[in-house]
Amino acid sequence: MKGIIFGDSILRGMFVKKDGKRCIWKNNWLTTIYEQCGLELTNHSQIGCTVQRGAMLLEKAAEKGLEGQQLVLLEYGGNDADFDWGSIAAEPGEKHFSKTPLQLFEQIYGKLIERVRSLQIKPLLVTPVPVIAGRYLDWLSRDNDRAGILKWLSGDETNIYRYQEMYALSVCKLADKYDCPLLDIRSTMLERRDLPELMSPDGLHPVEAGYELIWQEIAAFFRRWLPAQTELA
Repeated sequence: MKGIIFGDSILRGMFVKKDGKRCIWKNNWLTTIYEQCGLELTNHSQIGCTVQRGAMLLEKAAEKGLEGQQLVLLEYGGNDADFDWGSIAAEPGEKHFSKTPLQLFEQIYGKLIERVRSLQIKPLLVTPVPVIAGRYLDWLSRDNDRAGILKWLSGDETNIYRYQEMYALSVCKLADKYDCPLLDIRSTMLERRDLPELMSPDGLHPVEAGYELIWQEIAAFFRRWLPAQTELA
């Protein structure tokens, strides 16, 4: 069986070192999944990708041809929920909107799911990973006015987490609405009491140990799910 991954920096494997350097986790999990499950995955995830950008990338891939592809992993929401924090810091008294407002996110994602199915390919949704709000605020405050950001957050840094969580819940609702299999890597990470140790200094990206956990969960999912698909075929 063959499949494609369309997502953002999480499924691309990006992490941030203590010195702020961005790196890509070097791993062999795509090979491991193929060896364990017989699933050959090609990764088209891009750093910073939103669901709107993902829809465009799918169309480009469709133009080139997706013959032989049987499933697509879709992993969006993290960047869609993010803001222009520089503008917020400079003008905390103004209204600011995320890169993809929630209602628009759900509309575009729904159309993306339908488009995948029109190509006779099965969509699988992946939840965003949790954000460590205080750590992310510290990261943002390196180049922006912390007081301004906190003012816009009504003095509560956990608003960062709660807003991002709405997008994760939206992905779960979309999976239910469109009857898509759901890879809930978010819950897998939230179950860990050592979650902060699994996340980069920016509070957004897992470190290598976090990615090992994610890919183990994805491999375990396919070991359970793929045999059932074979039986139904």
